[in-house]
Amino acid sequence: MTVVVSKNVVKQKDRSGPRRTWTLVEEEALINGLKSLVSSGWKCDNGFRNGYLAQLEAHLKRAFPQCDIKAEPHINSKLHVWKRQYSTLCSMMAKSGLGGNDSRNMITVEDDSAWDEFLKIDPSAKGMRYKSLPFFPAWREIFGGDRTTGDCCWDPTRAATEKTEES
Repeated sequence: MTVVVSKNVVKQKDRSGPRRTWTLVEEEALINGLKSLVSSGWKCDNGFRNGYLAQLEAHLKRAFPQCDIKAEPHINSKLHVWKRQYSTLCSMMAKSGLGGNDSRNMITVEDDSAWDEFLKIDPSAKGMRYKSLPFFPAWREIFGGDRTTGDCCWDPTRAATEKTEES
């Protein structure tokens, strides 16, 4: 990719190479590696312990000896995308008029206006409406406690009101 700096000067944009496209089999192997880490105690309250990316890289190297998947940037990038999608899905599930179909692993929209309102809150969800999300149940198991959903959060004004009522 080139970037035009001025009329006569063109610089190459610094990029390490083309983006990597993951196959479904590689994604499934990554999910299995993450589940293995969760079951073996690598998961803490809000994420994984240090060194988990190297463990995942080794897991994928065992599964695919000829693969070029590295902890940084490949695995880290994929996990970042998955966590963002999981967070968006959790927010969606908490909204009235939106939900999920567990058998098809798709988002269900009962009310188009609810979908439009949610897109105002989180525009990144735009492409998720008709997309199959086969890893959502696994994400729930892997990332479950990593994100707060706001279900148990207190409204500051409500908390202040209740505090004064107790006095």
